[in-house]
Amino acid sequence: MTESIYKQTKLVRLTPGGEWYVAIPHPERPNILAVDTGKNLTFAAEFEPATLATVQPVLALNRFVDLRLEFIPGLLEGSAFNLLANALYQAIGDVQQQATNPRNQLILLTLLALQAALGQSLHQALTTSPAREETLYAEHDFIAQGLQARLIRANWGSP
Repeated sequence: MTESIYKQTKLVRLTPGGEWYVAIPHPERPNILAVDTGKNLTFAAEFEPATLATVQPVLALNRFVDLRLEFIPGLLEGSAFNLLANALYQAIGDVQQQATNPRNQLILLTLLALQAALGQSLHQALTTSPAREETLYAEHDFIAQGLQARLIRANWGSP
């Protein structure tokens, strides 16, 4: 089973007292963090952790309970957020190949705006203090039952 993106995600500051950004380990370069400085899920900036002012992990808090589906064996990441982001990346790639058509240009601009909104939402969720006190995430039977129900609806499991 792979590790959840919520366990790998970091919050970083480029300068002391600066703004917080979401970062993930670079998929091809060890000891490099890909930082979403545009807050649009591009993760285009790359930094060595030692060059950043602050690097801290994102705790697996209970606000992520509905998104955590990483218990699915064999999936790189089974969260609803990551599945949506991957589908969006694929759609953008497909439409970019045919962007000369005005209709496809409009579709591409819409998909890019959706990608930016998704990135801003992730950034806000991870950097905004919760309105209520949160506790560390703990696995419970209701999470497993919810996962099983979603898998059955998606035809991944038996009823």
